[in-house]
Amino acid sequence: MPGAGSATYLVAALASTNVVSTSGGANCNFTPGTLPNPTIDNVGIANGQYFWLNAQINQTQNGLWYADANGPVPVMTVGAGGEPLDPALEVTVEAGGAQNGGTSWVYTATSHNGGPGLVLV
Repeated sequence: MPGAGSATYLVAALASTNVVSTSGGANCNFTPGTLPNPTIDNVGIANGQYFWLNAQINQTQNGLWYADANGPVPVMTVGAGGEPLDPALEVTVEAGGAQNGGTSWVYTATSHNGGPGLVLV
């Protein structure tokens, strides 16, 4: 991941729809810190990979996540107060995703669900 002052991030996958828990069925909310790590855009997120959530119903979950051995942990999300992220933020998605693989995104103050998010460039 980039160091301080950098605003471009490379992620394994980007979710442009709400991600739910794979262990609890389609109606369960995404649960940080709980295994298994999610599958996003047909990419099974492995330990050590970063991913971006962009369209969570719980808007405080939108942002950058890291998958570790205990489950996903937030790195940079909008948080409980809906704080905006860095306005110069850019995200590049590795190739391989069914819908978003190989794409680039930039931060915008609003996404399709009304909260902070990214738009495709």
